[in-house]
Amino acid sequence: MMNNQMEELMGQLEVAESLEQMVSIEDEIAAMIGKGFLDGEFDYTFLMRTKEQVEQREKTCRELFERKDMVQEKRPARSR
Repeated sequence: MMNNQMEELMGQLEVAESLEQMVSIEDEIAAMIGKGFLDGEFDYTFLMRTKEQVEQREKTCRELFERKDMVQEKRPARSR
């Protein structure tokens, strides 16, 4: 059951639309991993694999957000 929820959160992480949303989803994933690990539902290997996946997706999202911000900054805030 937790694996399904984890997959859903990982999918949400991929389509995060803002840095704040990404951080919120990462927090949910961390809480779920911690609870699952303590309850014995997740082993250390799963924990490390998930951590690596989250870090990779975070890197991809951050690069995308930075590109969006750069494009927005190039546009003038006001036009005369």
